[in-house]
Formats: sequence, C-alpha cells, structure tokens
Amino acid sequence: RPPADEQISTELPHGETRLHAVKMTSTVEQQVAAEDAKNAAVSWTGGKDCNLALLKAWRNPALRVTCLVVFMPHEARFRAHPLIFMEAQAKALSLPLRRIVFPKDCDDYKKLYVDGIQSLKQEHGIEVIVTGDMDYV
Repeated sequence: RPPADEQISTELPHGETRLHAVKMTSTVEQQVAAEDAKNAAVSWTGGKDCNLALLKAWRNPALRVTCLVVFMPHEARFRAHPLIFMEAQAKALSLPLRRIVFPKDCDDYKKLYVDGIQSLKQEHGIEVIVTGDMDYV
C-alpha cells in the first residue's frame, strides 16, 4: 500500500467500501489549436465516454479545450466516479473542473442545464460544449 500522501481514497455511499488510487506521474499531450479555435468545455463524469470525447476535442485544431465541467445537483454524491476522482483527473490534465450546481428542490432540469451553459459562455467565454453522452444530447 502506498504512503498516505500518494493515494486518494473516498467512502462510497452506505460505507460499502473504500476506493484507493495511487497518484501517478503523467504526460499530457500538447493541445494544438488554430488561432481562431473556439473555446470548448468538456462535460465531465470521469468515465470512458467523456475521456474519449476529450481526446477527440483535444486533437481537433478547431477547438481549444479550456476546462472540464460537471453538472451536479446540490450535495450530489456520485457512485460511479466520485467527485474527488474527477478533481484528480482534472488536476492531472492541468484543466480546471468547473461545477454547475443545481439548486435543491428544482424540477426543471432542462432550464438548469441551459442556464449553466449560458453561465459558462458569459463567465468563461465557452463557445462549444463537448460531450460523450449520446442518449440525451
């Protein structure tokens, strides 16, 4: 087992198990964006689909990936890919992980997504949202 300063762990809901991951040294491929590339955010869950979407966007010279974004309900606890792992992934990629937090007791999720995307555009100059989710886009 690695020393505590070299591992990341988190409790799963209901205390089922502990996850451990060792921090690894990584090399990030240089992004080559055209001068007129559009600023892009990648919708992030930490899974394989968004990772593949990030890779394709990263290698597309028409896009400049400037951040990862997670859309999340207030006080969300993700079972599949906990937020602490998404944060570690973003840090390893040297990209900020922006959180769009949905307020409690709101049923109009479409409006919340639209408002969140608008805030990314206004506050961070995002012109393109990249996603690996094909079911609901």
